[in-house]
Amino acid sequence: MTRQTTLFVSGFSGRTRARDLAYEFERYGPLIRCDIPAPRNSSSKPYAFVEFEDDRDAREAYYEMRDTRFEGYRLDVQVKHAKRVVEI
Repeated sequence: MTRQTTLFVSGFSGRTRARDLAYEFERYGPLIRCDIPAPRNSSSKPYAFVEFEDDRDAREAYYEMRDTRFEGYRLDVQVKHAKRVVEI
């Protein structure tokens, strides 16, 4: 079984900064990275990859942060697997 340490996060504002999102997720454990890729076009919805050092922290963050409100928006949090995103 592979360790799943990266979460795919969406459902936040286009004005959200990676450091603000990281601050929310760091409550569950140390992060390796929190990246919000540049939008492909003006209608693209923002998303982020939040990677934890430990898969247990990623799992706890997944269960605690999915469907929570952040800056007035409801977060969608999923576990990222290789080339696809799945729910656990």
